[in-house]
Amino acid sequence: MVFACYVDESGDDALLPSSTAPHQPLMVLLGLAFDLGRLHAFTMDFLDLKARFFPGRFRKCTSLERILREVKGVDVRKAFRSTAHHAVRHHHIGFLDALLDFVQAYDCRIFGRVWIKTIGTPVGGTAIYTSSMQSICTTFDVLVSSRGNTGLVIPD
Repeated sequence: MVFACYVDESGDDALLPSSTAPHQPLMVLLGLAFDLGRLHAFTMDFLDLKARFFPGRFRKCTSLERILREVKGVDVRKAFRSTAHHAVRHHHIGFLDALLDFVQAYDCRIFGRVWIKTIGTPVGGTAIYTSSMQSICTTFDVLVSSRGNTGLVIPD
């Protein structure tokens, strides 16, 4: 069995000038590991999940064109702000719940690092990214080695 570990980041290394600044207060690097033999079903089911919860974005797309349209974390986070309508918040909770069910159904493993910014302190983006990738790759190596498998890391 061959495993893939898809790595993506959220946030950036921009300075957080104050607690009320509209900047990301953290930086996250996350690895999602799954059986590469199930890649086709995994991809198609994930695209269906996106289209089910965000049909307006995918109305005029073919199945594979849905890959090009992302559901960004910022879009989901907006639903949890105090100005968001209850129905929108409820809808996004449903999406997150379905996403966790999807991850569990495909026996995925999630690991990574979360870096919380200190107000007014510069962030060492290169060092954070480098050490986080090393940690993710080490964790992934332990996962595949413990199962006697091989794997590949796919950074976004």
